Amino acid sequence: MIKEYPNILNKKEKDFLKKAVVNNGAFPFYLNTSDVDNNFKFNNPKLNYFPFFAHTVLVRPEQSDDANKKLRIHSNTYNFFTDLFSKLSKRCKFKYEEIFRISINLTFNNGKEKSHVHVDHYFPHKQLILYLHSDDKDACTCIINKKNKKIKKIKPSPNKAVVFHGVLDHYQIVPKKGYRVVLIYTFK
Repeated sequence: MIKEYPNILNKKEKDFLKKAVVNNGAFPFYLNTSDVDNNFKFNNPKLNYFPFFAHTVLVRPEQSDDANKKLRIHSNTYNFFTDLFSKLSKRCKFKYEEIFRISINLTFNNGKEKSHVHVDHYFPHKQLILYLHSDDKDACTCIINKKNKKIKKIKPSPNKAVVFHGVLDHYQIVPKKGYRVVLIYTFK
């Protein structure tokens, strides 16, 4: 299952995200040096090197010492982004039981052609990506099957969401110009 939802946000939500996140020079993004977690099959810093910036709202359960969700909350934006997810689930017509991860990722031309092929968790989950900004329309998300065949190429249009089974491998094409900002939710 891979579904795209163009123009998913209402004007108020879109304007708020643009002002509060995308165009806000004070919104805190933090440097990450790898787009895959430490349990990746090639746990080698040189192989896994992929610099980007992220604002983690909810830490992955596998990266926390405690399963308690309150201890995994990593940003004061948590309530806004969980409320937004609830609204998006209604608009996209899916139900969920739990959110595993919330992150806002900012990628730029880092000298790489694409990110690593990966899944976000090694347990069953689904994923919602909401495109907030992209200067490069070729900085797509590519979803592939287990035989390494591309099954969907998602163009990064602001205000578009895509929902897919998180067990599908995926990667992103790195922007050649400007930057790309996406909001990522993983859930069951």
